[in-house]
Amino acid sequence: MSNIVFVRPTSIYNDSRATKEIAMLLEAGHFVTVLGWDRNGDAVFECEKIFQSHAGRVSFKFYMFLCSNGIGVKNFMKLFQFNIWVYRNLQIIDNFDKVHLCDFHCGIPGMMFCKKRNIGYIYDIYDYFVDSSHVPKSLRTMVEKAEIAVINQSEATIICTEERKEQISKAHPKKLLVVYNSPDVSSVPENNEEYDYTYCGGMYDSRLLKEIFERYPFFSELKFITAGQGKYDKLAQDMSGRFENFSFLGSVPYSKVLEVEGKSKVMSAIYDPTFRNSRLCAPNKFYEALALAKPVIVCRGTGIDKIVRKNNIGIVIDYNVDEFFKAVKYLCENDAIRIEMGQRARRLYEREYKWSLMKERLLPLYQ
Repeated sequence: MSNIVFVRPTSIYNDSRATKEIAMLLEAGHFVTVLGWDRNGDAVFECEKIFQSHAGRVSFKFYMFLCSNGIGVKNFMKLFQFNIWVYRNLQIIDNFDKVHLCDFHCGIPGMMFCKKRNIGYIYDIYDYFVDSSHVPKSLRTMVEKAEIAVINQSEATIICTEERKEQISKAHPKKLLVVYNSPDVSSVPENNEEYDYTYCGGMYDSRLLKEIFERYPFFSELKFITAGQGKYDKLAQDMSGRFENFSFLGSVPYSKVLEVEGKSKVMSAIYDPTFRNSRLCAPNKFYEALALAKPVIVCRGTGIDKIVRKNNIGIVIDYNVDEFFKAVKYLCENDAIRIEMGQRARRLYEREYKWSLMKERLLPLYQ
């Protein structure tokens, strides 16, 4: 079995894709050292809880510094310091066989170290950097060329949807895999619909969140539950204090996310289609809805809208808050339609997207 260093600039425990990939490696018998970025101060404790059954074969080291995404003037130095931290920690870790690098935030130091030591690395693109972060126009070309270099030097590159081949069309990966952001849900939880609508995820722009929160007072009979962190988490917390039917849980482990979503009638995977990254999106929420047999609300022009329409597993809307609430109310008021959509969604998950199928694609990379 291999010793693998897994590098991802998050707290890991609230990162759905990272937790699944690490668990997959551990279950296959590999030893894993995780290098992450702790933005809350609780990452080691929460990660050790999640992976306690693998104690002795997984260890965690975290860079501690609050920082938002992007490489603007405010964040450049923090990102630069994180890159130095990654390189130094790769230098002091003993006897590892392969490195799994997640996203461009750690791509350059990982590539430089692996090239120097002649160690193979896998590059896992959760989001293509220039399309998902606030990169100044003057730096876009340089940053994109750097990420292309990381792709080209990797043993294998992973993307999360077929559509994202368009984003990396300038690169020439040696091997390219598509691994969907599917949760590992072996069976559908017992149907216990406590909430009308659930959102658990990053609370940022371009997800219609601010508009939904501001319009909610006109639909306060709907039972909403939210979780996550980001630009609008304080607004969600304020809503929770003002409205009896609106709950906010803060940042929660991914296992809790699936538990909460399993108790909801409706889920969504809404992104603003005017952004290129949104038009090629592969949101966790979409695959979670399939796995949990929930109808999903998505936006027209975001790629996944075609899957929803073709399989009749939810409602496609414009990026519009009125259409959103209209869709939620329709699904909540029509039980038979909602349940049938959910059943079709689960069948689609079993047929094309379940995590066991993704593991079959990933594990051979580490043999």
